[in-house]
Amino acid sequence: MLKIEGAVEEAIAQMRSRIQFLADIPFVFAGSIRQDMDLLFTSPNSAFFKSAVPIHLGPLTFEEFAPWLIDRFEQGGRTIGQDMMRACFELCQNLPGDIQQLCEALWSSTVAGDEIDRDGLNRALALIYSREQKAYEQALATLKSIHLRVLLALAHQGGATPTSKMFMEAAGVRHSNSITQALARLTSLRLIHKTEHGWYFDNPFFRTWLLSREGLADED
Repeated sequence: MLKIEGAVEEAIAQMRSRIQFLADIPFVFAGSIRQDMDLLFTSPNSAFFKSAVPIHLGPLTFEEFAPWLIDRFEQGGRTIGQDMMRACFELCQNLPGDIQQLCEALWSSTVAGDEIDRDGLNRALALIYSREQKAYEQALATLKSIHLRVLLALAHQGGATPTSKMFMEAAGVRHSNSITQALARLTSLRLIHKTEHGWYFDNPFFRTWLLSREGLADED
């Protein structure tokens, strides 16, 4: 249906036409693609424009989530220390879904009796890459050289100040408006998103995969 022109808009309009008459039934709309969820309720062209109150669920803190995860590993006979778990949280930007994906890979690449260390983390990442590499390569195939350079600069420098001199030098770009246009393109491709703290990868494992492939820009 997503490939049929106008099908999504029609489906959303049909949903709205039914829901608006169910005054006594509350509805919760949830989704993982931030831009699409925002547009659903903030775009004047959407049938659901201003029809719901947006609630953004932020990251879980290490103190809230880590003890439960560590306990689950221990129940399976695996040991993971606080420092190693904190490294997992930092890699995943404290986002629960990505943390759980990484923990599943850690679990799948170890056996009872193992102590998870940096080598174990690298094996887990390799497992994730093996599952997702085709999607990564397809994403890169859609990028122009400048988009790839900005993406690699984001991976290396972070996205707090993408128009700074240091970032622009890392990306090999002279003009800040070129950076802005590249960020807009990468956002439209759902590779990155913007928060109050800067720009972040939608998929943190795509970022670490890029970092593991030094010289990628030279291959373009």
